Amino acid sequence: MTPRRLLLLLTGLLLLPACSGWHPTPIQPEIAPTIDANDPVRVTPSNGSAVVMWHARVVGDSLIGDVGYPATRTAFALRDLRQMEALGFSRVRTGVAVLVGLSFALLFGAMYSLAHGGPGS
Repeated sequence: MTPRRLLLLLTGLLLLPACSGWHPTPIQPEIAPTIDANDPVRVTPSNGSAVVMWHARVVGDSLIGDVGYPATRTAFALRDLRQMEALGFSRVRTGVAVLVGLSFALLFGAMYSLAHGGPGS
């Protein structure tokens, strides 16, 4: 693998997390089918700070999931939540990540080319 391809691959891998973001989700018992238990959910209780839950699901009028490491089963009454967000794809973040990644790739490609016998050598 050439250094240029390795650089492009590493840049892409480093910018991959920039493609997702937290999106508000309605706090209602009817949301149960829309929550994917494999994706994290960030909840903010009325009396506390944000908590990220894994394997979250709505059971009755409560949100149940795993919090922390090692995981601890935790439940919140939906009425006690101030905010709930799901992690999902973000077009804006992805666009910015692609532009930044391409800019760095072009910059480092030009630097590599000049350092190793590129134009003007």
